Amino acid sequence: MAGIIRFIRGTPDPFRMARRGHLSAVALCALTFAFADSADARRPYYEEERPARRIFFRGPAQNNPTDQFAYAQSLHEGGRLRRAGRQYRLLVRHWPAAPEAPDAQLAYAQVLEERGRLVRAVDELDRLSERYVGRYPHEAALEKKFHIAERMIEERRGQWFIFPGFNAPERALPVLENIVRMGPRWERSPQAQLMIGQIREEIGHREEAVLAYERVETRYPRTPQAQEAAFGRVRVLMDLANRYPRDQDTLEAAFTTLALTLQQFPEAEEAEEGVVKLRDLHERRAAMVYNRAQFYDRIARRPLAAEIVYERLLANFPDSELAESARIRLDELQEQRRNKDA
Repeated sequence: MAGIIRFIRGTPDPFRMARRGHLSAVALCALTFAFADSADARRPYYEEERPARRIFFRGPAQNNPTDQFAYAQSLHEGGRLRRAGRQYRLLVRHWPAAPEAPDAQLAYAQVLEERGRLVRAVDELDRLSERYVGRYPHEAALEKKFHIAERMIEERRGQWFIFPGFNAPERALPVLENIVRMGPRWERSPQAQLMIGQIREEIGHREEAVLAYERVETRYPRTPQAQEAAFGRVRVLMDLANRYPRDQDTLEAAFTTLALTLQQFPEAEEAEEGVVKLRDLHERRAAMVYNRAQFYDRIARRPLAAEIVYERLLANFPDSELAESARIRLDELQEQRRNKDA
């Protein structure tokens, strides 16, 4: 320790030398460091073959990443999933910059999926995308995530003895949203976005389901999923209109969306039923206007306001079943007003 201190004290200080006028010495030091940095920058990085460090027999089984990956693959193919996963993980931990590391990380996620550890498999796939950008098969990772999401939707939880368990499709929502975010142009992203809307609808998140279906229509308008999403959005809006019958905005949104959907997809299987629903929504809109006119007429006793609303009904819904009743009552109010003015 004393020798190190004497060495540091004996090393010339560049700033002290600059103050004394030894500029050539300072320039020499700067050039020396510059050439050293450039030499280090030109030297490529590679994983050295070194003995695996085993602590309590938990280190890699081989001394280089190539042999380690081959050994893990042999365990994987032989059905020894737990040991194969451990060796894949040790390869990534021991040789993180090796060419085999991304494939080992992807294979580790595959092992976890085969073992039923779906959440951990998704976490490892996320770690793969964070650590090895551009060094792994992107679509293969997305395909694995999509398959995991499908298993999460179908898998029943809480099964025990005679109890059948229950489905929890909402577990797949973060995975599907990650797929759409990481691969917006992937061939199965439209299906993933559609599944988000279907899950939201199934668990009762109707407003979020409407937004999810709408994203399918706007982002992927020329895909087969766009038609299914359009009628799914109509279905959710119809449900909301039935739950809140006095909400005029929801009723108008359901009617407008259904009308545009039928215009866009006239040959769809749901088109015939959609026409019937459109007529029903049309009558409900007319009934809402008629009830408003009745309120001004019978309860508020404001005949002039009632006349205005009756006229609006006749102008907007001339073919409604309530149009004749509205016309008769409008004539009566106008006659009463003329007699009163006379």
